[in-house]
Amino acid sequence: MKSKGITKCIFVAALAWLVITILCGMRVHAADMNETNDTGVAEGVLKQLETDALLVTGRSDDADVALELKSGDYVFVTSEDDEWYEVYYQGDTLYMSKSVAVSEADISDEIDAELTGMQATNDAWIEEYQAQVEARRSVVIWRIILVALVVAFMAVTAYMTYKKPRTDNDDGYTGADSEDVLSETQSNQLPNT
Repeated sequence: MKSKGITKCIFVAALAWLVITILCGMRVHAADMNETNDTGVAEGVLKQLETDALLVTGRSDDADVALELKSGDYVFVTSEDDEWYEVYYQGDTLYMSKSVAVSEADISDEIDAELTGMQATNDAWIEEYQAQVEARRSVVIWRIILVALVVAFMAVTAYMTYKKPRTDNDDGYTGADSEDVLSETQSNQLPNT
């Protein structure tokens, strides 16, 4: 009788483990949940090329050519040394020889408008990302709550199922055994001889 109860307990525990595994089977990376966007702005000077120029991948004459620019094009110079300009161009850090003639660029209203539009787009992306992070957190919280409720329900069900039924009445009468009642009924039905 006890082995049957133990088997039932093991079955309920395995079922609870299965439900918890299924409900919590998602992957949550702490780095994803706590990641923040760095919205720092690159510092530098916008310059206009007065002659054609080559942008290279390193501060060397032997470096690979990444891009050819024409006179009149704009570059964003982030730093410089005696021989090279460090240029931030279309998401890449490239280098340009200081032998190229450049002048300070006159930033027009169009460039200001474009930068303002880009900032608005970046802000919208950041807000969307933060909303997604909050949504992921909500999903995690609700899954934990659901798992806790399922486990609590299973525990109460197991307790109620395996709780020993009480056979004693309040007056101490334990009741007759079903075989005793059957034999007594049969003996009352026999004809008296």
